[in-house]
Amino acid sequence: MERKIPYVYLFVVLLTGCLIRFQWSWPEFGLYNSRYLIHAHSHLALLGWLYPMLMDAAYRYAGRDMDRIHHQPTSRNLYHSLVLLMTFAFLHQGYGAASIGLSSLLLVFMLVSGVRFLHLTWSDRQPRMRVFRAAVIWMLISLVGPFALAGGAFMGPGWISGWVGFYLHVQFSGWVTLAVIGWMSDSDKGLTWLNIGILLLLEPFFRTDSTPLWIQSIGFAGGIATLIGTLIWLHHQPTWQLSYWAFGLKGVMQAIVSIPILGQTFLGTHFLAIAFAHLVLLGLATAWMIQKPSQLFLIGTWLMIAFLFIIGLAQWIGIPIQLPIQPILLATGIMVAIGSIPILYQQITNKAIPS
Repeated sequence: MERKIPYVYLFVVLLTGCLIRFQWSWPEFGLYNSRYLIHAHSHLALLGWLYPMLMDAAYRYAGRDMDRIHHQPTSRNLYHSLVLLMTFAFLHQGYGAASIGLSSLLLVFMLVSGVRFLHLTWSDRQPRMRVFRAAVIWMLISLVGPFALAGGAFMGPGWISGWVGFYLHVQFSGWVTLAVIGWMSDSDKGLTWLNIGILLLLEPFFRTDSTPLWIQSIGFAGGIATLIGTLIWLHHQPTWQLSYWAFGLKGVMQAIVSIPILGQTFLGTHFLAIAFAHLVLLGLATAWMIQKPSQLFLIGTWLMIAFLFIIGLAQWIGIPIQLPIQPILLATGIMVAIGSIPILYQQITNKAIPS
């Protein structure tokens, strides 16, 4: 797909993130329903920025002929039209008939594109393509989650939370993470361990208070498998950049979350969950995908992630924090947004930043 448009989406995602923090800092100046804004922000990040960029990379590494198929103007224009309509629908109504319908159409688009990619690359045994194929398979599996949510009204809140967790886990750990490491390196070392870990780590999302300890050990085994796969992959990399450290930290966090009893409270801590999401989507994926991020972008990203972790750990332990949390997060978000302007300029103009 045309890469300039996703970069515009990225900038909008960063701006809406700042707006969310601004509204939580000073509610009296709220412009939008914050809940609706979060829905628009998160869906645009996943479907407008991450999906087209990662699928573009997958096709690009598969070869030029396949890349050309993926860049058909009709499918590209249809996809971006749906993204824009979906974003406005979420801003207007949150989860409603229009936003759900449009996002569902995007999921169908992802389904068709993913199946086509697997069909075109199934015989390619290069290590990098094995990683991209695994990523796309997990992306397709994740699509079960949103459609399963249709039964939420009949099955109750436990069903809804379980499938939301399923979708986000498979998206973050399966689709996004594997596609990014496929982009990072031509190594598939540790891939089997990572796949096993992703599968077994589904258990905690459907865990209840009455789940026997031996079943909870399935999730724990998934956390250990994920950590092993992460360490094996990192061990085979000649150099480490910040995104590599983010990948390693993600593996450690998932091992902790998988520990029975301890992991449930960790997973249920709001700021730790938000820290994990930003670690994967900003620290790992976006910081790598933009290739040459500005120093301000990186500093803002890692200050945000570090502060979220500190607040989350304090929240988890029960230590009160006497700090203006939302204004501090807003400040880091502004740093990231301003730091993205040179990146956006380069992508739109195809020119280097004037000195």
